[in-house]
Amino acid sequence: MQTDAAAESSEHALINELRKKYFQHVEAEHGSIINPITGEEVDIMQQCVNLQLDTGGSHEVGDTDAYREVIADFAEHLPQGTKAWTALEGGEFQLGSIHRVNSEDESAVTYDFEYVKEVSEDGKKKWKTFIVKDRSRHQIKTRQLLVKGDPAGGKTTFAKQLLTWIMRNEDSQWLVPVMVRTVDLVRSQGLFLNDGSDMVDQYLAMQYSESGHYHLFQLARLHGRLLVVLDGFDEAGALERQLAQEISDKLNHEVFVVLTSREMGGRFEADEFRRFRSVRVKELNSEQKRSVIERRLQLPALVEQFCTQLDLNPALFHMAKNPLLLNVTLSVFETSRLNEQESFNRGKVYSLALDGMLSSVEKAKSLEGGSQAAVSARALRTVLKKIAFLAHTANEGRGIRDFNRALVRRAVEASGLGTEFSMEHWDVIEDLVKRGRLPVLTWFAEGGEDTFRFAHLTFQEFLCAEFCLQESMKSDGFFLMHLRDLVCPNRAEEIIERGWWQQTIQM
Repeated sequence: MQTDAAAESSEHALINELRKKYFQHVEAEHGSIINPITGEEVDIMQQCVNLQLDTGGSHEVGDTDAYREVIADFAEHLPQGTKAWTALEGGEFQLGSIHRVNSEDESAVTYDFEYVKEVSEDGKKKWKTFIVKDRSRHQIKTRQLLVKGDPAGGKTTFAKQLLTWIMRNEDSQWLVPVMVRTVDLVRSQGLFLNDGSDMVDQYLAMQYSESGHYHLFQLARLHGRLLVVLDGFDEAGALERQLAQEISDKLNHEVFVVLTSREMGGRFEADEFRRFRSVRVKELNSEQKRSVIERRLQLPALVEQFCTQLDLNPALFHMAKNPLLLNVTLSVFETSRLNEQESFNRGKVYSLALDGMLSSVEKAKSLEGGSQAAVSARALRTVLKKIAFLAHTANEGRGIRDFNRALVRRAVEASGLGTEFSMEHWDVIEDLVKRGRLPVLTWFAEGGEDTFRFAHLTFQEFLCAEFCLQESMKSDGFFLMHLRDLVCPNRAEEIIERGWWQQTIQM
């Protein structure tokens, strides 16, 4: 026993050493975000958005207690009464709770596990309480975490913040966190082997063997210290059923899991997710918005100027509730150098934001060089305007939010840019979107097909409005007649009744 304990202690020491080397990778990969306008890196903990989580309290992300709360079930030492599971002699996992914490030896804390089960005695059925003594932490399985939220609502940002906080925080050094994007599992599915191992393990082996980090993940998994942040379960597409089964059959018993996803109907009520507790990423409230603005702008005069602009413009005020759009609006405000008398409206925000984002793409691709097609900001904006128009006018003017590559191809061909922008150029843009480097668009897999949408409906509405204005000014009235047939085919009042077009027309 002493030899086994010494060997385990040695392996934990090795995990700690490997974790220190892994820290640099986490900082480079997740410790900062890209300012969508300037392309500069911003520390994800200090400058990023604050997000409220519905955890039963009123904590917000950025508050240290909130991080501790969401990973409470992943702690090295668990309190008495914690809801948990453990494997019984037959191998099945039994739900129960921690009855007693045996902490006499602080280097080898164990737990007495209590559960209630229906049994037959003397021909009668009754409920009986059982105690399983001296279970190690690795033998006690606790609840996993599901983070739900709207598209572009901040789920991935929260996941990155959580992972970064765990690595930086001295009190959470026991955990070894790693982020796996579901989209990357989808991309790699043709390389996975049917060898009994799960997709997450195979993916980690493919990505991290050369750097040596995979050995860390193997050891951490073996000793119950690995935390897998699985980002974007709703993007699993054809892999959804298999991934859910692997979570239920393997990952739940061997690693900690944080799963992010948008709403998927009743999907998370299925048996595969019965071990998960749920939190929700919410809109920013007034206090959170103010906190983000103050941390970002710092100078009181600028803070007041920006907040006044929000107060005077209801559309801007509503936009600022969305974490992504608040970041975009702040970036535009910082880079546009508006004076105190100059008005700041939603149209200006989107126009300047798009200028900045698309110019950053052009500059970045120019600096990278290589064999990829060079991307022109002007040509990309032309294509995005056509995409927005096709999406907004689909279904006889009732419009769509989600679109696929077929619609993109139509837009590229209809834009008439020739070799200046082809589907080869779109492939470059698509890669940026999938890596989160072009905030105007988001992406997910649906039914095994790549599906895109503008990160916020207002981006689509603004680009559609630009396209409509452009076509109206150069046509002989034919386009306006076509637009009228889409917006109000029978009478003018339909502009109001069909709310889908109100914002576009205003813009």
